[in-house]
Amino acid sequence: MKDDRTINQKLSFVSSFEHEEGLVIRLFRNKDHVLVSSAPDMLVYEYDTQGKLIHTYGKKGEGPEENMSVHNFDIDSNTYWLHNSEKKQLKKGSILGDKASINKNIKTKGEIAHWHGNLHIGLYCHPGKKIPTYFGVYDFEKDQVIRRFPIDSLIQEKPLAIFEGQNFYYAGTFSKNTNDDLLYSCNSIGYSFVFKRSGEVVVIKDFRELPYPALSLESNMFKLTPEIFTARSSCFGEPNEVMILANKNIFERRDDIFFVDIYNVQTGKYLRSISCPLSKDNERPLFISYRNQQLCVNYVDGTIAFYNIQKI
Repeated sequence: MKDDRTINQKLSFVSSFEHEEGLVIRLFRNKDHVLVSSAPDMLVYEYDTQGKLIHTYGKKGEGPEENMSVHNFDIDSNTYWLHNSEKKQLKKGSILGDKASINKNIKTKGEIAHWHGNLHIGLYCHPGKKIPTYFGVYDFEKDQVIRRFPIDSLIQEKPLAIFEGQNFYYAGTFSKNTNDDLLYSCNSIGYSFVFKRSGEVVVIKDFRELPYPALSLESNMFKLTPEIFTARSSCFGEPNEVMILANKNIFERRDDIFFVDIYNVQTGKYLRSISCPLSKDNERPLFISYRNQQLCVNYVDGTIAFYNIQKI
């Protein structure tokens, strides 16, 4: 497959530190700090950009690992939200410790993430279905789904069911920007969805024409593993931009060539790409997060590095 990326920017290394508290499974930016959730203890760690531990959230063992998709975490004013995917619970707590936390059982098929106020967005199934069929807007106070976004109407085509009956179908990651827009990237089907605070949904299709061709699957040209799909994460970038971490292309799944592909939030169109380096120990990137014109990259070996983005 021809690689038509437009590369007119590069990453300039700023600093890095090692997260030594287990495997990183989520990475978020909160102002100038970094929020890291990790296995096996399932706590959330807050660091400054020099690696100084500022705070630890949650209780040990609170979010058991589930197919590399553990929980989402968000701070909204003095409130924090924590999703425990195995217990199917959503927790609301106070970072000041002045209020008792509240747990509610939820029936999502996978992840749910805080949107704004008491609203969250998660993947849901219709009765009798095993595969998620819609994104639901869940109201924590009302304890019910108040709006639905059917997946088949959002993408207007049935994606290749390469994971049908398995937990990785529609697997992906959530991230949020400062405008309370929520981004969900489906790693296995090549689609991302931007849920804007206004209620509008923008669909982004991978410019490399994912999902994966059936021919490639039948001829075993590459191996489908959780590790491959975890390697493709996303975040919001500059205003009106989405950044998606991806390796070179679907026919050349090399562990040494990665890019950050950038799309327009309003139109879903591809804009440009940035080459993403390996860690100093030549490990591949796993998660990305962006804030203040700086890209934060987490690598498989636990390294968390910061890069400035410069024009070439």
